[in-house]
Amino acid sequence: MRCPKCDFAQPDDNIECLRCGVVFSKLKALPVQSIPTEPVRRPIIPDRKQTPKPLRESGTPAPTPEQRHEASEVRQPEPMLDKAHRSIEKEAVEAEQPPEPRHLDRTDLLVMISGAGIAALAFISTFVSNTLWTMTTLVHEMGHALFGWLFGLPSLPAFDLMYGGGVTISQQQSILLLVVIYCLLGYLMYYYRKNTGTLIWLGVLGIIHFLCVITKWHEVIYLFMGHGTELIIAGLFIYRALSGSAVVHFAERPLYAAIGFFIVYQDTGFAYRLMTSPEARQAYGEAKGGGH
Repeated sequence: MRCPKCDFAQPDDNIECLRCGVVFSKLKALPVQSIPTEPVRRPIIPDRKQTPKPLRESGTPAPTPEQRHEASEVRQPEPMLDKAHRSIEKEAVEAEQPPEPRHLDRTDLLVMISGAGIAALAFISTFVSNTLWTMTTLVHEMGHALFGWLFGLPSLPAFDLMYGGGVTISQQQSILLLVVIYCLLGYLMYYYRKNTGTLIWLGVLGIIHFLCVITKWHEVIYLFMGHGTELIIAGLFIYRALSGSAVVHFAERPLYAAIGFFIVYQDTGFAYRLMTSPEARQAYGEAKGGGH
């Protein structure tokens, strides 16, 4: 039979039209004048209880339930696990690419100029300079203690409440501590045994460390890394001021620059006094008047 509404050919026992969805019993009950003369395009909603005709009007076969199920499986969204793997691979590729160079802009120059100016003005105020000097003393003594432990010298940093400043109390070189250090170095070399570059660097580091331990160079490095650690921290603070790295609020950038420049000014003045003043060298060599 053909649908009296859209003229679509279909089986005689159909209750509804497979194309326009009209119910034949209701259509027959309507008067002839109410039947529209032009076909109305409606989506095909076949009745699942009825078996559709295998061939459509256009001549293409209608999809079977198995084919519709396979098509729905093909159109399923990409699994979340595959998306996560693809995201991780994209991040790894981006991490391997070198970062683009960043040039100084006007804001960076203002941060550096203001930080350098604040550091210079800090020497005028006794309270501010003493506060920053106390922080520098803590960094100084921590540097002594850290490198003391690295060379087998058990060390304890502290503030010097008798003569002022700070002091690091160290003991004699410990063979047991050196054994632990070389065991850790050996473990790192075993862990990176398949990485030739890292293995070479660890080997060179171990040789240099051993040569310093058996000579007086470990004492030179131990003494130097008080001011050396100060300059490392100053460089880290100036880097943060320039790059904005690990900065939560913009006001931290000039503050980082001020602390970094204050340490540089202080160490520069100290080095200048040692180079130009015999009195300063004598006072420094006496270790706070012979108190230590």
